[in-house]
Parts: sequence; structure tokens; C-alpha cells
Amino acid sequence: MTDPSGEPLSSASTGAFQSKTYKHPENRGPGHQIYYNLSVQYTESQLYNPLTNLPDTVKLRSLVGSKSNEKTPFVGPKVDLWPGETFRLTLDNNLPDDESCYSHTGGVDDPHCFNGTNMHTHGLWISPTGNSDNVLLKIDPGASFEYEYNIPFDHPAGTFWYHPHLHGSTALQVSSGMSGPLIIHGDRVPRFENNTLNAGDIDTLLTDSNETPLQERVLMFEQIAYACRNQEGKIETDPNGQWKCKPGQVGQIEKYDQFGPGTWQNSKRYTSINGTVLPTIKDIAVGDVERWRFIHAGVRDTIGLQFKKAKLNNLKLRKVYEEFNKAKNADEKNEIVEKYCSGAPLNQYIIASDGLTRKQVSTQYKTVFQPGYREDVLMTFPEKGLYCMVDTHTNGLDTINKEKSSDQILALIDVNKATQQTQPLPTNDKCQMAPNAIQVSNTKLSKSDKKVLAKQNETICSTLLTGAQKYSQEKVRTHVVDDIKNGLMLTAFVPHKDVSDSEVRGQQEQTLGFNILRSSGGNAFHIGNLDLNTTTYHRDLDTGEITPDKDGNTVIAPYGIVNGKAYAADVVDRKLPLGKAQEWKLGSVYEGHPFHIHVNPFQIVSIQDEHGKEVTGDPKSQYYGYKGVWRDTIFVRQGYLITMRTRYERYIGEFVLHCHILDHEDQGMMENVGIYLTNGKGQIVTDAHH
Repeated sequence: MTDPSGEPLSSASTGAFQSKTYKHPENRGPGHQIYYNLSVQYTESQLYNPLTNLPDTVKLRSLVGSKSNEKTPFVGPKVDLWPGETFRLTLDNNLPDDESCYSHTGGVDDPHCFNGTNMHTHGLWISPTGNSDNVLLKIDPGASFEYEYNIPFDHPAGTFWYHPHLHGSTALQVSSGMSGPLIIHGDRVPRFENNTLNAGDIDTLLTDSNETPLQERVLMFEQIAYACRNQEGKIETDPNGQWKCKPGQVGQIEKYDQFGPGTWQNSKRYTSINGTVLPTIKDIAVGDVERWRFIHAGVRDTIGLQFKKAKLNNLKLRKVYEEFNKAKNADEKNEIVEKYCSGAPLNQYIIASDGLTRKQVSTQYKTVFQPGYREDVLMTFPEKGLYCMVDTHTNGLDTINKEKSSDQILALIDVNKATQQTQPLPTNDKCQMAPNAIQVSNTKLSKSDKKVLAKQNETICSTLLTGAQKYSQEKVRTHVVDDIKNGLMLTAFVPHKDVSDSEVRGQQEQTLGFNILRSSGGNAFHIGNLDLNTTTYHRDLDTGEITPDKDGNTVIAPYGIVNGKAYAADVVDRKLPLGKAQEWKLGSVYEGHPFHIHVNPFQIVSIQDEHGKEVTGDPKSQYYGYKGVWRDTIFVRQGYLITMRTRYERYIGEFVLHCHILDHEDQGMMENVGIYLTNGKGQIVTDAHH
């Protein structure tokens, strides 16, 4: 990978995990201890600004360790783990003392104490208490703390990440680049025992005929919203309201006026990848299949990811953005991107979401990433040359900003090498491909476009069939091969069984709704329960209050919000029974919000729009193919009703759920949740007697 000037970037921080075998090394795996030390400190460096075509000097909070990359300090080092290992992370808070902690007169939901910190391992299925994934503790400046994350033997292999999670400073620290990828690798092969299929790790399938793992790349999206300030402490802007830094000024993230509706668009900052703005991804071979692990670690933007062939093989992004920055509106910007990056978008073959392998590969031409999302995608580039990685415009209501965005080129991809993989085994087998989104959406394709997409399908099919030949148990091998032929099914690699009707029958249903109330004193960020008894609701445009529709007002949702309130640190809002499963219904009556819950993932049952129509089968919906998928984060579009199910397994203790627009979370859009033992009558027991 190189930066915009062409300077090479080390892959030490988030580069490919390369191995000659998918099996864990002798010095890794169950029983081993993995040690990391990270210093939380201010770092001064530079970030490229496409608006000026120059680097900006910035001083931001960062995570620094022996495995950090000096050229990209605003992304944490990659952590590679195996099931059964213990990850010991020592966090040294070397930030200065924070006066806002002592002078603060507001409540818990008024952001403050920006130099206190902690750490959350997003998506891991581990204990939320003690010195494990405990986000309810605080590490003050000058203090040090060792986390002990015990990864269970049966933890799914997948893509996860870590970031600070101290209420009141989360958005500010994550937006500074204080996050990093955390990858769980696996070498468990699927096996039949007494005619029962025990799932294996998808890692074992993704190899060539020599059992060499496919090339992996970790790509971490961040939105670093730095600003420079004038003598009055206000953000420096140009006459159009766009943020700017004058020569000699240093960009920082120190106040919460750098977050909120429209701030990311006004900042004119650009989504970075692995700490670099507008990189070029190199050393990709024509026709090879690679596993790309995408992580949305940003705070304030939705990404609609596409890959298109660049028209010029000597395309320079700096030249493109000279034109781009002169554009007057989103439509003109879209035309410029189309001018340099054209043709039908390539297929993306999604094999896992939020670190959990899907039951079936989802073939898509656009993947929507909301904050907190991860997607594992198989990529193959059938032709030599440059490709554009594009953040394509998305309907306003489908984004966290509720605004239509313009296309942006995020990176260039240089496909310039001969194939590096051992060729797939010769076979006459073909895969019956499930219809992909671009085909179902009736997009007009040229003959050359159809040829490219067909070549992608053929390559993915043959590569997966080749990977399946390694399984020594004939029944497993036959099952996996038949699955792949029948629409790229992956049932032998799904880590969680479906949550059945019988599991949730008789259990309490949970409902949750997001809302923002407005007043002269500012916005109030609430979570409450859904009122599903009245069919239509409307919003008071002045106060944001939601009331049943009696006067023909505009309907915004088929439900209302009751008992809505902001976060209270001393209240456990939901008490859940260990060993049980429940069904949840999620909604939002004002703007869209990414729902995230710690510890246990959930399975999507249905997603309905504001008129009650199921959208998981609509290729134009961001939820296409989501039915039955497991996640830990899901965007709740305004007026939509999401039904999901989850199990409360193994771990007890208190943790949180929240909106993953992290400045919303910091201002109250969060709840405490507890999982507890039950007594012989099935009643939750929260107190013990001594």
C-alpha cells in the first residue's frame, strides 16, 4: 500500500496476515498468552488533505505500541488471536490530566473528561466484567491497567476490532483514530459426528490446491474529523463554511462541536483506510481470489462501497481531486467520479458479517457500511489495470446523516501481477449461482461487463470447490462441495445455530426504540420501548414528540416510543436471563441509528419498512440478503421495524447497548444491560445473600 505521493506504507499495523498454512503455529493456540502494551498519548503527525492537495499537521490522541506504524499513527496495531488464547493488553494512559473532569457541572450525558479512557473488544464473545471486556471502568491519566481477555475454545473465527468506550469521550477518541483490527483465526475443520454436522472455520476452506491460505487484507475505514481553531476558539472555515487549516495551524479534536449533523460533510475530510487518506493498494494479481476484511471504525458517515475499473491506467488521484474540489454540488462530483471510474461495478462476494460466517455467500455490487459494521469479502479482479474503490452516493434515509452524499474515490487498486495462487483443480463442476443484486435490479449491462462478472463468478466457484477437496472426511467433503454448487452455500461454517421458535416461545419480548427530542436547551438522545399497539404516529416538528396520528399528519413510523430517556449510569435498564433466548423488535422514530449490543450477537428474523413490507429480498435495499444473518450491529432506519433473536449464553454481568453514532452514545443514547442467573422458578436473581 502507498500513500497519495506514492511512498510505500508498511503493512505492520494492518497489513495482510500471511501464513503457509491455515493451522495455528506451534507457539500459538489454546493455552498461550499474548501480550500487548499500548500507550494512550498525543501524537503529532500529518494527514493528507485532498482539498488542498497538501498534508495537514495534526495533534491527536493515539494508541502507540511496539507494533505501531510511525507513518500511520492514527490507527491501532492489528491483533491476531486464536481460540483458547488469553490476550493481555496493558493500557498506559499517558495523556495529561484533564481539567474538564473537575470543572464539569453538567450531567453524565454531557461529554467531558476527554483524557480518561478504557477499551472495548467490539464483537468478541467474552466476559463483560472484571478486567475483561468491561466498559464500565475508567483509566485516568497517569494510570495503567492490564486487561485479560480469555478467548474461549469455541469462539468463532472472524473479523473484530477494538476501541475506547468511556462514556462521554468515546466519539472524540475513536474519531482520533484510537482503534485497531482484532482478528480471530481458526483451523477447525467441519466434521460429522453421529450424523450431526459440527461447523468448522471458514479459514480452512479459503486455500488453494496446495492448502496455502488465500491472501488476506484488512482494510479499516476511519473518519478523523480534525479541525483548526481561530483565536476565539471557533472552527476555522472558508466562506463556504468548509473547514480549513491555515499554514502553521495544527488540527485537533478537542470539542464536541466537531460532531453532529452535517459536521463531517462541512469538514471536507476524507475517510482514511488503515490510517492513510487516498492510498493505492498494490501487489494484487490478476484473477487471484483474496479475502478482504473491511471494518467501519468511523463515527460520522455511511459508506456505500463499490469497485469500478479506472479509465486511465496512469490515473493520479491528486489530479482527480483538483477537479473534484471545483465541483459545485453532489451531482457534479458524481459526474467527475464517473468520468474516471466507469463501467458496471464488480461483484463483491460477502462470506461473513460482523465476524460471523454467513449461511450463503451474498453476491453484491454495492455493500453499505454503517459505523461498527464488518464485512469479509472475497474479491477477484479479472483484468489487469487500475480499479477505483468508490464510496458511492446513498439515499439520505439510508445514512446516519440523513443526507444524500456524493460519490468519492477512497483508494486506487493496482492489479499488476501474474497470478500467485496454485491454479484450481481441473473440474467440469459449475456452481448454480444465486441471483446477485445487480442482476435482480435489472441494471443494463454491456457484453463486456457481463463477461467480467461471469469470469468473477467462475473464479470464485472454482476456488471454493478446490478448497473443499482438502477435507479428509468424505461426508464433509461431499456436503461442502454440494453446498458450493448449490448457490455458494456455506452451511458447514456457520458458528451459531438458528434461534428457533420454540426457544423464544414463552419468553419476554424486548422492544427498543431510538428518538431525539429537541428543545431550546439542546437535543436529548433517548432510548425507550416501542409502542406497537397504535398503527401510525407523527412527530411534532418543533419538539420532536411522538404521538398517535389522529389528524392526518405525516406518518413516520408504525409505532411510537414510550418510557424514553437518556442514559443513567446507576440504572440497569434490561435484566436478561442466562441460558435463555428472546426476540427483540427495534425501531427509530427520528433519523437512523446503528444498534450495537455487547457480548452476544443476534440473528435477523425480518426487516420491514414503514409500510410493513419485508425488504431483505429487495436488491436495492441495504438489507438485501440479511434474513437469517448474524450480527452485533444493525442500522435501524427511521420507521423500519427490525425483528431479531439472541441467546444469553455463558456470561453473566452488566454491559451496554447503544447507538454506534458515538457522539449520540456519549450524549445519552445508551442503556445498561445485565445478564443474570435465574432461580428454580425461572425468575432472575440479581442479589446474593452472605
